[in-house]
Amino acid sequence: MGSLIPLDMFEFLDDTHKSIQVKLQDLRVLLESAEFPDFSRQQKHELESIYTFFAIDAHQHHLDEEQHVFPALLASQSAELLHLAKQLRQDHGWLEENWIELAPQLQALVHSNGWADKAELTHAFDVFEALYTEHMSLEESIAFPKAKEVGQNWDPLTIGREMAKRRMLKPAVIRL
Repeated sequence: MGSLIPLDMFEFLDDTHKSIQVKLQDLRVLLESAEFPDFSRQQKHELESIYTFFAIDAHQHHLDEEQHVFPALLASQSAELLHLAKQLRQDHGWLEENWIELAPQLQALVHSNGWADKAELTHAFDVFEALYTEHMSLEESIAFPKAKEVGQNWDPLTIGREMAKRRMLKPAVIRL
């Protein structure tokens, strides 16, 4: 086992997973709302918050994992962990691709553009939610615990600084 394990990093990643679950639930409620697509100002504000979270925070979360968790799994020399790290990285690609499909539709709803199709949007969200749920389950049940076990030379201070610095350089959210 490595000498220093950045437990705060894993707690932070777990907290982000909890936030993802809440945002997914909140989005489900909005999509199933009787007001769809004629949302109130408050609902549009909530939708904008969900959009921003997935556009920025969830993306940063994927980078955290790819830069600080997956390398420990890849370096473990375990075929199982190597496969898992590659699968989780591929999941990030699928999540990003699904987000590209969802994002413009959510922005259309925020700005009262009438072109968002409820059935299409709901289907895209169902896929997005299912992939996220399965992905987070694999990370929490296998990837994070195994990374803690096999990680070598963790430097929590350096990791924390990198994550904080990257977040200070947040890209602007593209507004449609």
